[in-house]
Amino acid sequence: MKRTLVWAVAAAALGLAACGDDDDDNGGAAAPGPQACTPPATATAPFAAIQPILTSRCGSCHGTTFGSADRATAYAAAASRVNTTSPDSSVLLQKGDGRTAHGGGDALVDPAEVTSVTAWIRECAQNN
Repeated sequence: MKRTLVWAVAAAALGLAACGDDDDDNGGAAAPGPQACTPPATATAPFAAIQPILTSRCGSCHGTTFGSADRATAYAAAASRVNTTSPDSSVLLQKGDGRTAHGGGDALVDPAEVTSVTAWIRECAQNN
């Protein structure tokens, strides 16, 4: 059991190292997650529509987090990198569209995908 855990941790570390990215730009501290937010009555960008974007654009380097087939895992990874009070300052968007250095390059190159992810964050980044 211990050997399996050690290999899993090592594989995850190597996956992040391959992208040259530690997933945060604030001295190693976790990025703020969704802040107090009042979601709209009807979401136009549910997480069910965002997860495939994250899987296809981020999953090659971040397969165990953003690219996870497990919705709760993918959501936790994404939600920890959003700022619902200031969506444009969300690490997920800034690294995704190249405004902040990202070892994996620009991941969100399709403007429609950027619009969808931004809408999801503005709608309180819910796991809906």
